Amino acid sequence: MLFGERLQQTRKEHHSTQQDVAAALNVSRQTISSWETGKSYPDIDSLIRLSDFYDMSLDTMLKEDEGMKNYLKKQEVMAEIKPTRKLTVVIDILFLVIIIFTPSVHIMKALVLLMGLLNMAVIVHISNLAKSADETDSWVRWLKVRWWWFGVAVISSFISGFSIYQQSFTNLSQNLLILTFALWFVLVAEEIRHHFTK
Repeated sequence: MLFGERLQQTRKEHHSTQQDVAAALNVSRQTISSWETGKSYPDIDSLIRLSDFYDMSLDTMLKEDEGMKNYLKKQEVMAEIKPTRKLTVVIDILFLVIIIFTPSVHIMKALVLLMGLLNMAVIVHISNLAKSADETDSWVRWLKVRWWWFGVAVISSFISGFSIYQQSFTNLSQNLLILTFALWFVLVAEEIRHHFTK
């Protein structure tokens, strides 16, 4: 049975009108009618209030209605995507500020660093979204990518070591050395985390 049909049937079993349900949920009667005819679906909060009003579990309410389940999944994904969209807008604004308004090299460097950090936050958020959608075990996912990261860390270490050996310790060399230490720190931390959560 579809969600709307079940909603209508349950309301009739409770001898309630659409207006009664609308008043209890603080929505319009047209909204209840739209839910019952399948033209729209309630959001999560309204769904919980419907469940309480009819004293019916969410599993029972949603049973067999793939449309409703897909709608709820989409709502969940949209809620997860919102912060990422906001961060990308902030990054774009910073980029424009850098191009248009920054006469100082130091200010430019600070803004570029801030952009990099915000971009990392976006990447982490997108990675978490991908992980939540992926049924694969986290250890298996880590095994697939860790050798790439180890390769980057080894190459970075080699270049840093070579620049120290050549005594050409420039700003670029210092930044690369910091990046190398950060990479090794993250890799060791991930290895330890996955070792104890296996």
